[in-house]
Amino acid sequence: MRKTSALYSAVAVQAIMYIALGSFGIMSLTNLSYRGFVVAAIWAVIFANIFIWGGAESQYIIKMTAICTVAWMAIWTFTEYFVAGFFYNISDSACYVFYGFECLTCFGSVFLIAAKHTGKKSGKNLFIILAMLLAVACYIIATAQVIKIFPDYLPGESPLDIMSGKATTQSMLDVITGGVTMPRHDMMIKINAIFYAVESILLISLFSGEKALCKNTK
Repeated sequence: MRKTSALYSAVAVQAIMYIALGSFGIMSLTNLSYRGFVVAAIWAVIFANIFIWGGAESQYIIKMTAICTVAWMAIWTFTEYFVAGFFYNISDSACYVFYGFECLTCFGSVFLIAAKHTGKKSGKNLFIILAMLLAVACYIIATAQVIKIFPDYLPGESPLDIMSGKATTQSMLDVITGGVTMPRHDMMIKINAIFYAVESILLISLFSGEKALCKNTK
């Protein structure tokens, strides 16, 4: 129970961190800034918590955390170079949804490896399964609405307007440069983080047999 609660908390903190960092959580060699290294470190902590949840030994946890971190960094680097552009050419919605499912696939793949290693099996809780499907539907609808409502860019505002409180942007970067803002991008980071956290927590519950989120249907 403690390991499961710790994994719940780790996923929730991860989502909050990505919102604070303004990141989709993509662990790619195309993003070698300090934020990219922080994202990679967060994923490594998540992977370690997943294998701890699975009840693996310390050496296995360290080995698999390193392997999964390197493997997914390579996968994300490949998709950033060769796959993301394909979805972007289809539509903005397709690209954002791709990023959302990519993070979920990363978590889910490592989670299933840990579950298989220790013999944990998924439950047959219909409520959780339906909740996961509903979350996917809500995520796709929310993404479409964000594309319709929020503009991609807003013109830059002068530093004087920003410092006087008359402008709509308040970041220090805008104070210095009077740069543009990206309302759609910023909103999708929040939505993607929430979607990732909800789906990951439901997946954990499905395998853990937890009754905290719903009662057993048997």
